[in-house]
Amino acid sequence: MPTFHCHITGRVQGVGFRPLVHTLAKSEEISGQVSNGRSGVHIHFEATREKAKRFIDRVIAARPEHAVITAYHLEEIEEAKFKGFTIVQSQDRDQFDQKIAPDFATCTSCLSELNDQNNRRYNYPFITCTVCGPRYSIIKNAPYDRQLTSMLAFHQCETCSEEYEDLNDRRYYSQTNSCAVCGVHLTVLKEPTYSQKIVDPIDKSVETLKNGDIVSLKGIGGFLLMCDAANLSAIQTLRDRKQRPDKPFAVLYPNIEWVEDQFELSSYERNALLSPEAPIVLLSPKKKVTIAKEAIAPGLNKIGVMLPYAPLLHLISQKVGRPLIATSGNVSGSPIIHADDKAVETMSLFADLVIGNNREIINPQDDSVVQFAKDQRIILRRSRGLAPAYFGKTNSLSDDQVMAMGAQMKGSLAIANGANWHVSQYLGSLESFDAQQVYQETLAGLIKITGLKPKIVLSDMHPGFFASQKGKEIAREETILQMDIQHHEAHFASVLLENDLVDQESPVLGVMWDGTGLGTDGQIWGGEFFVYQTGEMERTFHLEYKQATKNDLMAKKPRLSALSYATNSDFFTERTQRQFNPTELKIARVQLANGNIRTSSIGRLFDAMASWLGLIQECTFEGQAAMLLEACAAQYHGPKKGYYDFELLEDEISMGLFLNQLKSDLKADKPIEELAFKFHLSLAKLIEKVANELQINKLAFSGGVFQNALLVSLIQEHLSGDFSLYFNKELCPNDENISFGQLAHFFIQRQFFNLNKEHHVFSDTR
Repeated sequence: MPTFHCHITGRVQGVGFRPLVHTLAKSEEISGQVSNGRSGVHIHFEATREKAKRFIDRVIAARPEHAVITAYHLEEIEEAKFKGFTIVQSQDRDQFDQKIAPDFATCTSCLSELNDQNNRRYNYPFITCTVCGPRYSIIKNAPYDRQLTSMLAFHQCETCSEEYEDLNDRRYYSQTNSCAVCGVHLTVLKEPTYSQKIVDPIDKSVETLKNGDIVSLKGIGGFLLMCDAANLSAIQTLRDRKQRPDKPFAVLYPNIEWVEDQFELSSYERNALLSPEAPIVLLSPKKKVTIAKEAIAPGLNKIGVMLPYAPLLHLISQKVGRPLIATSGNVSGSPIIHADDKAVETMSLFADLVIGNNREIINPQDDSVVQFAKDQRIILRRSRGLAPAYFGKTNSLSDDQVMAMGAQMKGSLAIANGANWHVSQYLGSLESFDAQQVYQETLAGLIKITGLKPKIVLSDMHPGFFASQKGKEIAREETILQMDIQHHEAHFASVLLENDLVDQESPVLGVMWDGTGLGTDGQIWGGEFFVYQTGEMERTFHLEYKQATKNDLMAKKPRLSALSYATNSDFFTERTQRQFNPTELKIARVQLANGNIRTSSIGRLFDAMASWLGLIQECTFEGQAAMLLEACAAQYHGPKKGYYDFELLEDEISMGLFLNQLKSDLKADKPIEELAFKFHLSLAKLIEKVANELQINKLAFSGGVFQNALLVSLIQEHLSGDFSLYFNKELCPNDENISFGQLAHFFIQRQFFNLNKEHHVFSDTR
């Protein structure tokens, strides 16, 4: 009888693919074997040609719920004989060619067992199956098998082993299989004196939370900090201990029904909350919301809401029976803490009770965060549940193995081996030593899993970025090529490739708006319009340059941005000076004058506007001014047609008309909500004006400014009729997409200009 080999690639490991194949093979009475390999799933079997095709068609059609197949190939091979059908030891000789599975939220079947008093896994806080549970957070190497994960430390008991070997059991060949007898155990690392009589760590957690105190809990990707979301005293204590006065917290709700009762919830938002990725979703609260809204998200109109994505969180939230703050356990500016010994040292400073467990977290991750502008999903943080696999458009014209180092404030890494691309989880600001350590550990981990042997390293042009310095260091040590990619060209390349616009014959207008990025002229860019056509990017318009400070102080002090933008306007200068005492004003003028640094940043214009409207003068977290301005604008419910105009002068966008019209409104003492809304609409109209000036109808958007859901909604409302609009889809618009954009930029240049390896990728075509 003929023998066949079917090779399946994509996200096909850690999703229950081998058990499915075995089950279908048995039903078809087919002999053979299935195994994982570094290149995906391999099926070898005997069958007639007709039966072989039918069998593989069934496998593809019945693929597991979380599987994503990128390709499959069936071929007849040299005849072999098999006795029955078996799952065999994974093969690891192949080149890596698959997508790494992320961590999946607890499935409904496991939840049912978790709450069933007659089930042997009743209340077991680490219940999993082939469909759900940790994946990326526990993997050390590929292929995905128990011995290559942190589950290696747990030896299955007799009952678990029987399940694992039983073809008819839903935990057949589940690599994370365990129970209370043989599995992961909670550990109390610190406890308040009043709870010492309670033995069970979950009951200790419930008591501590109900008592108004703070609990630190080891989750899937790291430690969380939790407290009662309606307890003002507990929330303020958490803010004081973390030295986090204003940055919003996320809230964990026990179930979707409670969320529906307390928040405005679209079908898109509901589906996101209930998805296997289970991200935090930003939602608008109803008036009857019972949590301490203002203490949780001061000055903002949305709250980050999440549902329990791990069985431990289900158990605690159910037993507490009320919404809980659930925020990353970390020191401000540092990555999430994921090791028990580090938690004893650090989390003990923040929490009254610290609960760890004896399963090692290999790849720490924060919770992912999304929001929606109508039906447009905007990823604000791409991490647990979403990283590291990327399934969108890639470019595989080159066999080069390429590594991209990303940017500074929203760190990420990306690697490419042909068409197989991976983008790391959010790695935070790379300014702290701890963040730099996690960055390097993540890079080492991805290289180990994928077997990448980089030949080219791509970096941001900014020489002061840790990621750029690390890229150059690696290139020197490995004697490989290093290339610089301009920051906003990387943003543009990311959205071009994601939306399959690279080969477009007609021009595409790129609107690249953010806070900061080093330009090819040595100045700080951020309010940029590019035109892309056949591989070329040309900077056509930018917001007029204004004086900037060193060390990006303006991002932290909106009144500095206001002072810079007030140049040549007595009205705005006088209005801004009120925010400084004489000594501060003198220092501020010196800071703006020193260094001859100029900026075209739209981000700094947001800051200036927030300052002029009296919303904020100094920020306590990144992006605070822009978030307050968006929240203020969202409160405006009057006529929504007025906006401020900008003037196009050669390649610069003049602020003159804008400032004069804004001055008239301020003098007329119009409500700040109206002015904030007009500001947002003005930016949408500016995009329309530039597009009409250049006569381009394809518009692509990227950069941190497009995290703003109100702005994206206004762009959709006012421009979608006449223009085709393209946004980042699987990626954040913020600097997390820079690493991916660096890869995209490199391959675009390779495609159109066949660059040899001695050329730098970026070029100033202006």
